[in-house]
Amino acid sequence: FDKLYVNMIQAGEEAGILDSILNRLAIYMEKSEKIKGQVKGAMVYPIVILIVAFIVIAGILVFIIPKFNEFYSSAGKAPPALTQFVVNLSDFMIHKWYIIIGVAIGLPILLVQYLETPEGRANFDAIVLKIPVIGEVALKSAVTRLSRTLSTLLSSGVGLIEAIEIAGRTAGNGVIEGILIRSKDSVTQGRSFSAPLGKEKIIPEMVVQMIAIGEQSGTMDIMLGKIADFYEDEVEASVKAMTSLIEPLMMVFLGGI
Repeated sequence: FDKLYVNMIQAGEEAGILDSILNRLAIYMEKSEKIKGQVKGAMVYPIVILIVAFIVIAGILVFIIPKFNEFYSSAGKAPPALTQFVVNLSDFMIHKWYIIIGVAIGLPILLVQYLETPEGRANFDAIVLKIPVIGEVALKSAVTRLSRTLSTLLSSGVGLIEAIEIAGRTAGNGVIEGILIRSKDSVTQGRSFSAPLGKEKIIPEMVVQMIAIGEQSGTMDIMLGKIADFYEDEVEASVKAMTSLIEPLMMVFLGGI
């Protein structure tokens, strides 16, 4: 049970509304899993295509190119530079296959170990947000999760400072977590929550404006819920657009190879 779940249950016990809290948690988890499923589902197609492409290309380099190499050798002329590069790559795969396998196994292990460090995770999260198309989906997904978490916590009676702290730890993105930590410091000093968010370029202006309206009207939980609803639809639309864009890009990429 993560920090969000435990704090929500605690808030429900203290306020005597545990049944209501459990219902909100169920809805939150369903929507959260739906977003995760959409993002993961969009990545399945290109990953499968890349794996199949690698296997096919490896087969061509190992079994077919050597036959062509015999033909070029018998011609008695030096092959073009690009052809020679493919022949050299084929020789490398045949005679030094253990290096390729070692890199294919070792590199992901080293990458996973690096991502488990705070610095590695922060750098990875920052890079993901800068990637065209994918970064937009990642940002919208993070904003949805953040808004839904804050809305659920605030409507359950959890204080704003504690809610921001919990939302930061469950944001799923180091950049967003850093923004929330800075915002919490501002709220602790008696300032508004929307002011520090407005200084962050990565946070959409609409989100900042709606949070500001929520603070002024005392309906921040409702406004955050509306933000979450809006960005859930945005994530769904972005994932569909990303999927439709990935297919032609993959065809161009594979055609180039």
